[in-house]
Amino acid sequence: MNHRLIAAILGRLISFASLTLLIPFAYALSDSFAVFSSSGALGTAWTDSGLSAFAITIVISFGLGLVLISTGTKQHGMLPIAEGAVLLALFFFYMTALGMLPYYSSGRFDFLDAFLESVSGFTTTGMSVLPDDIPHAFVLWRSLTQWLGGLSILVALVTVLLPLGGAFGLVLPEGSRAPMSRQLASMGRLAFRVGLTYLMITGILLTIFLLAGANFFDSFNLALVVVSTGGTYNLMDPGLINRFFMSIALMVGMLVSSGNFLLYYEAVRRRSVTNLLRYAEFRAFLIIVITGGLLMGCSLWANGVYSPLHAMQRGLFEAISFATTTGISTAEYLPWPPFTRYCMLLLVFVGGCIGSSSGGMKVARIVIMCKAMLGELKKTLHPRAYIPVYLGSQPIVPATLNRIMGFFFLFVFVLFVGIALISLVSNLPLMEAFTLGVACLSSVAAAAKLAGASAIFSYYPPLLKLVCALLMLVGRLEIFAFFLLFGAMKEAIENERPGSKRHYGEQEAKARRLRELREARALSDSQSGSFLRKLMGGGKK
Repeated sequence: MNHRLIAAILGRLISFASLTLLIPFAYALSDSFAVFSSSGALGTAWTDSGLSAFAITIVISFGLGLVLISTGTKQHGMLPIAEGAVLLALFFFYMTALGMLPYYSSGRFDFLDAFLESVSGFTTTGMSVLPDDIPHAFVLWRSLTQWLGGLSILVALVTVLLPLGGAFGLVLPEGSRAPMSRQLASMGRLAFRVGLTYLMITGILLTIFLLAGANFFDSFNLALVVVSTGGTYNLMDPGLINRFFMSIALMVGMLVSSGNFLLYYEAVRRRSVTNLLRYAEFRAFLIIVITGGLLMGCSLWANGVYSPLHAMQRGLFEAISFATTTGISTAEYLPWPPFTRYCMLLLVFVGGCIGSSSGGMKVARIVIMCKAMLGELKKTLHPRAYIPVYLGSQPIVPATLNRIMGFFFLFVFVLFVGIALISLVSNLPLMEAFTLGVACLSSVAAAAKLAGASAIFSYYPPLLKLVCALLMLVGRLEIFAFFLLFGAMKEAIENERPGSKRHYGEQEAKARRLRELREARALSDSQSGSFLRKLMGGGKK
């Protein structure tokens, strides 16, 4: 394993993630001046504003990044799948540690709550333990962790997860299927495209929320949360999202954020934004969301919860919020009709489009499984018929279809194992345990409230918090990738052992190269140097 190459790439990633710490640090610095002017105590201003916590984190993070870069190598070329898996595991471990360090060093959280807050942020789940009186710098950092988590999963998707899992059922539509090469230069270009698109959409959402009437702090937090489909929205004005223009802006932002970011990049590059509707997955997603919203609105109206217009608006907003796994809402779901909450639970399972940061099983997988089921029904009538499965105009090969079916059953299996663990370590009723498991695995905390469970896990016992954290990580890494990740890491470690086949092959290749080099030098000394130059790559082409 090329440890120096992994160290160099990890160091660059850590340095970039550390830059985002400067934003809450600057906000805490401005708060510290306000606290000092009112109290006159420098120590109080240093700690109460959160300035000390972010200063400590910045020093540690930047220092670690520089050390890894200095000890790494600038080697270019191939990044093997096993080493990519190790890199991804190390990066997620570091991001979790980085996210919890400001919380824990502030003295306001214990170790486990800081850990859960960090995991929830970087997995864009939305569960939180932040109190109402927390300094705004920590609220800003919570939103930034969700933004970084969404960006990380998008970059990992196009660089590591697809080659690692053999696509594990992910079907990128035409126009976004850039060659998934393990070449570092190609991976860097793909990561740049996704990151640039992600940043552009964040800026556009920030502008839209400002125009909708929010102040800069709330607009910035909402932009970070919506683009990452995060769900936690600690705002200065909690009633902001219930305003009409803001709710429209949020619905548009959530729909855009659940689309394929690679498609957005191609649409902007080709200056053909209207072509987005040509892609079958996005059309199916809009149909599912609109249908679900209308059904929920009719249910709310028929049961007298809201007036007709308000019921349709609320039903469409909640359908978009749950289908995109964003989970932004201020409504109380328990008094709502059971059919409405049932629709919301189904939408959580569906999720957004492939190539987005949303959770769930993804629309493309759902559409392909439904078409495959209809195809099997037709085959019972016509056993010799060949009925291919298409996603739009794109044929789905049997290998991909098998992976999608495998993903579905693995998703259900992990969900029920998670529910069993939740029931084992807590006294939650069965339906609350079920919705909590769905919320953690699909990365939408609001789903836990559909049966009365709390999305604020500070009330949960320690073992339940750990189970929730595990389910968040498994769901965020697309389940297949989570297990394949450890398999690839195990293979990479075993290949490093002296007795392994790969190690033996590398030793043989190195010895052969040295032997050829010695023979070439001997021949060069006795006859001429032309053979040596040709062997080493010199001479004329």
